[in-house]
Order: sequence, then structure tokens, then C-alpha cells
Amino acid sequence: MSKRRVAPRRPLRARVFLRHLPAFHQRDDRMHPTPPAECLACGTCCYSQLDAYVRVTGADWSRLGARAEDVAHFIGNRAFMRMVEGHCIALHPDPVSGQFTCTLYEQRPQICRELSRGSPECLGELAHKAGRPRPFSAPSPEQAPA
Repeated sequence: MSKRRVAPRRPLRARVFLRHLPAFHQRDDRMHPTPPAECLACGTCCYSQLDAYVRVTGADWSRLGARAEDVAHFIGNRAFMRMVEGHCIALHPDPVSGQFTCTLYEQRPQICRELSRGSPECLGELAHKAGRPRPFSAPSPEQAPA
């Protein structure tokens, strides 16, 4: 009796991710977003219409220090960053320079620290929010202040 060769199974995490892969890899700019050269030119991850968008843990609350009460709020027994005009309260979109800066960068929540430019999570945000209007576009080189 011959033994049948069975391919080793992928770890559960890979199987869950790969289940969503076919829909993500359609030939469409929305499904193939290109991350900007730097996060300051994007800010997409900071935008949401949800009040419970950026989770703030106990360690994050401590790191925010005296500003915690002003920039975060509780929904039930969980804390989240406050959202203002559709973006995180810490985000400062500057229409003149076209940059998006975080006013709490050194104290930002852990979830923000873990999100890196070009990561699958970043690309997911870009793809998911591709059709949403932006508050402004980065100025072209001719429009940029000298």
C-alpha cells in the first residue's frame, strides 16, 4: 500500500489571510493601493466616521498623561480617541503643506505605533477608504510653497 503525500497545512493565521486574498488582488487601483512615500502625505488611517475607532488601552491612557481626558473618551468600559470632523482629534491636516501630522506622535496609542506604512493593514485602509473624499490633496510641485 502506497502512502499518499499530503501537503503540510498552513498555519491558521495564513489560512484566514489567504481567504481574503482573491478579492484583494483584483486589477483595480482601489484593490491595489500604493502607499505614499511617507505617512505625512496620507493620513488615511486617522479618518473614520466611527466614534469607537482608535482603541486606547490602559498603557496608552497613562502615556497620554494629562491630555488623556481631552483627547480620549469612554464608550461603555472601553476608551477610544475622540473623533473630530471625521478624523482622530490628534491629526492635524495642513492644507498649505499638504501634510498630515499627529499632535500626539510621541504619546500616540499602541495601535497607531504598530501600523507601519505599506503593511497589509495600511494597504487595507487605503483600499477600504479609496472612494471617500479627502479633505485636500497634497499640493503639486508647482503649487507647493517655496
